[in-house]
This record gives sequence, C-alpha cells and structure tokens, in this order.
Amino acid sequence: MLQFLLGFAFGNVAGMYLAQNYDIPNLAKKKKKLEEIKKDLDAKKKPPSSLGGLQHRLLDPLGMA
Repeated sequence: MLQFLLGFAFGNVAGMYLAQNYDIPNLAKKKKKLEEIKKDLDAKKKPPSSLGGLQHRLLDPLGMA
C-alpha cells in the first residue's frame, strides 16, 4: 500500500513538473484530427469486389477456359 502511494505521489509531482515546464501537446485534439483523417480515408476507399481476381481461379483452376 505504501509503495502504491509513493509511486502515485511521485507520478503526480513528475506530471505537474512536466506540465509546467514543457510544452506538452494536447492529445485530445490530435485524436480528433486522426479520427477525421480515418473517416476521410474510409470514405475514399472503394468496397472490395466479392471475389476479385480470385473468382477466375476458383471457377477455372487450370486456366483452360
């Protein structure tokens, strides 16, 4: 229990020091931007065909048709 409290207190002190003395990026804004990019990429992606090139190989495995 004491080890947990010491680790928790040290983590808080270290986090406060870093937040005050360094420019830490806002991860919530970056996450929102990444979600927008993912949404745009998904909208541009065309749906795959049912079997694509594999369909011809399945219907004619020896290539004789």
